[in-house]
Amino acid sequence: MNNITSLKQGDIWVNKDEITTGDWSINIINEDIILLFHENFITPDGPDLKLFLSPMDLNDIGVNESIQDDGLYLDVLKRVTGKQEYSLPEKEVLSNYKSLVIHCEKYTVVWGGIDIK
Repeated sequence: MNNITSLKQGDIWVNKDEITTGDWSINIINEDIILLFHENFITPDGPDLKLFLSPMDLNDIGVNESIQDDGLYLDVLKRVTGKQEYSLPEKEVLSNYKSLVIHCEKYTVVWGGIDIK
């Protein structure tokens, strides 16, 4: 049986170059911190879409900002629609970041993301 605690949840996305919608949550499942995009998640397809944690608020990130310099790489975006899970770092590391960003690394384009603080 999983022990689940919700740290943060919502449906608000800060859109930059593309429009992303859907519910998301950050949960502690057993002892792991998991980011969950729910069934209604949708974002436009693009090449080289990756997830990064950023120490900046999304409102302070430009559309053509390089996220990988100051950000923490999490994973390749698995799908552009539907439910998916990603592991996040422990709370002490996670507390250093203010946002989660969907980033097209190939063309240095910020799709958008969520504020996690």
